[in-house]
Amino acid sequence: MNYQIRRCLVINLSLFFLFIFIGFCSMSQSKNVDSLEHVLLTTSNTDGRLNTLQHLFVFYQNQNHQRTLELTNEIISIADSIRNNKWLLEGYMNKASVLRIMSQFEESLVLLNNALRLASNFDEKTEAKIINKIGNVYVSKGDYVKALESYQKSLVLAERMQDFEKIAHACGNIGLVYFYIGQYEDALLNMKKSAQILIDKFNPGRAARAISHIGATYHLMKRYDSAIYYYRDAINKLVGQNDRYSLIMNSNNLAQLFLEQHQIDSANKYIDFARAENEVLKNNKLEIQNLTIKAQYFEKIDNFQQGINQFILAFDLAQEYNELESSRIATEGLLRLYALIGDYEQAFYFQKKNFQIRDSIFNLEKIKEFTDLRENYEIKRLKIEQAVSNSKLIERQKAIILRNYLLASVTLAFVIILVGVFLYRKKQIQVGILGNHLSGLRQEKNQLLNIVSHDLKNTLNNIHSIIEIFRKKNASNLKAYQVSYLSAMQKNVKRLQVTINNMLNINQLEVKLDQLTFTKVDIGLVLKEVLEQYIFSALEKRVRFSLDIEPNCMVYGDQRYILEVFDNLISNSIKYCPIEDSVSLRLFREGDEKICFSIQNRRKALSIIKIVENKIVTGNSLNLPKGSETSTGLGLFIVSEYISAMNGEIRLDVNEHFIIRFDLPVYS
Repeated sequence: MNYQIRRCLVINLSLFFLFIFIGFCSMSQSKNVDSLEHVLLTTSNTDGRLNTLQHLFVFYQNQNHQRTLELTNEIISIADSIRNNKWLLEGYMNKASVLRIMSQFEESLVLLNNALRLASNFDEKTEAKIINKIGNVYVSKGDYVKALESYQKSLVLAERMQDFEKIAHACGNIGLVYFYIGQYEDALLNMKKSAQILIDKFNPGRAARAISHIGATYHLMKRYDSAIYYYRDAINKLVGQNDRYSLIMNSNNLAQLFLEQHQIDSANKYIDFARAENEVLKNNKLEIQNLTIKAQYFEKIDNFQQGINQFILAFDLAQEYNELESSRIATEGLLRLYALIGDYEQAFYFQKKNFQIRDSIFNLEKIKEFTDLRENYEIKRLKIEQAVSNSKLIERQKAIILRNYLLASVTLAFVIILVGVFLYRKKQIQVGILGNHLSGLRQEKNQLLNIVSHDLKNTLNNIHSIIEIFRKKNASNLKAYQVSYLSAMQKNVKRLQVTINNMLNINQLEVKLDQLTFTKVDIGLVLKEVLEQYIFSALEKRVRFSLDIEPNCMVYGDQRYILEVFDNLISNSIKYCPIEDSVSLRLFREGDEKICFSIQNRRKALSIIKIVENKIVTGNSLNLPKGSETSTGLGLFIVSEYISAMNGEIRLDVNEHFIIRFDLPVYS
């Protein structure tokens, strides 16, 4: 409860400061706009006026279309009067963008074609940008054939310039056109090419939108597994990016797909995630979409009243913001659900609403047709005026085309040669240095492994032989417990030889993890077997063991590696334990799915905690034994890898004492 209260307080404070920051930014932005408007009224300098007009256009372009048209008209007028082609080109493109948003497509195309003729005085990058804008207008207009032609021209220019960003952008647009006309295989081919370029040449986050389009295409093709994969991939790449709109849109799409596949729980998870993200973004269109999907979720689980509530919220919001298509979907859902619960009066009411909304959509289409006819007349008049103006520019363009072309060619060739020589030399030097360093490291490693392997193996073989000779010569004089002690010593020597072999071969860890044999293992018996082997070590340091072993603890794992895990942890507990201290060993069930083992030191030893924690997390070779022991530092890292490979978990708890604990799955 305390955690939830603190969490609510933190969220409320965060939102409070966020609103203050947004308000401050809005006031600052308003003051900046007022200042720019004042400069526009007072300045008479041509360059200053053009820059001010451009800044105001950037501010107003998504807010006040009428004001942006006034600004772009003035930019075009001034640029034409001073014969400044750069500003004239900028004015044409700005005005064309506004007219496209206002659905005045023909006039927008005329301006972009004028800009395209001017672009021949500049570079291919500008030309490709304008052609891409022409394609956008054709897409908005619904003329997909001409849109495809424009995007393909833009792609040719981008490939000629080796501009990978524009190549990816053009491929993505071509894929969308194929998507709109139902050629899904061609759409996938281009979308995947776009996404791959963005991943290889830039960063995965920039490819999220292209990956989202791939998911939508698979969705329409009813290849649901592929659609889910790409939607999820897009969401993962969008997390942490500054594109919350796309993140919410993909989450809603994935939730809709899960509902279609009757994966109700997965759908609800992404619905709630999208809603939480939109609490920050506060986009009305996405909110309507999310409410509609949530209503469909309640319908799927037969909670019709909750579904009706969600549809009503979506309908009210859609009506408020004049979203006719969303209103239509909401009324259809309400009609359906009221009929299911038997409230036919409400069902008939929303059926009537649905018919009214459909009529409104139809009337809007007719109004748009009439508007297009009127615009065509205006466009023809504008074309005549522009043709007269363009004839004045042709002579000036011809005079500077050759000069610009030659200058750009010479400069580009020089830069390419210079960069190529520099990169080639740098690569040669780096490869040489790294090759020499790698050879030296490989030689040092081989020498060290040969020396250690030879010396340690010979010593351990000698110890084993001495024990065997002692047993045979004194067989009649030794008591039973003494013979058992000698046998335990020989077992420890053999296991130490195996451990040394594993440590000397760095690649052995990966090989062993591939050779795990999972069986039913009584982990209590394995623990007792290992404890018997460390009696002498514990007696030597006067370390006391406190045992709490629950019987019949059966796990699903590899007995050899469980034994190695216990061997490492118990040997370390003796090794790092202060003299005359105690160690607590506990083996117990936790629920029906896990068997837990913990080993706890009774005293808090900060330096040891840091060492053990470092070994578990990173496998570093720091060590600090408390007696005459030594340590390689690799053991606990290997323990962590073994436990993970057997689907377990190892962790370190630090309170008044320090505890190493691991869990393994119960055998079932």
